Amino acid sequence: MNSTPTEENTRLRILSLNCQKSPDVLLSLINNTNPQDWDILCIQEPPTDIRTRPGLTNRYWTPILPPIEPDHHRPIRSLILINSFIPTSNFTQIRHNHPDITAVLLRHQNLLIISIYNPPDSNDTIHHQKNFLGL
Repeated sequence: MNSTPTEENTRLRILSLNCQKSPDVLLSLINNTNPQDWDILCIQEPPTDIRTRPGLTNRYWTPILPPIEPDHHRPIRSLILINSFIPTSNFTQIRHNHPDITAVLLRHQNLLIISIYNPPDSNDTIHHQKNFLGL
């Protein structure tokens, strides 16, 4: 990789997708998304068994799940996959106590990336995020 920053190698490429709880959609995304095309994948509504689902990890993507205890009444509905070409020392997970919000801070860019699932019948996630950001 060229060590001199250029517009092409400093651009951050993010894909956001709602999997609608489908294991097939998530596994297809993980296994078929070219890591040379995307840096970060923001996922909403992954399968409800996301913590125990085989195939979530591979050599190209580092999964970031909400750092909360599993709750059968509130499944995880957001996650972030970070391209393994981005060293783990370049990002930090930001703690949210909400299963619908996953966030990471990219240290070198000083950029906060947030994957949010907001259910169609509630604004709970939006209110939680506003409070977290102090808005």
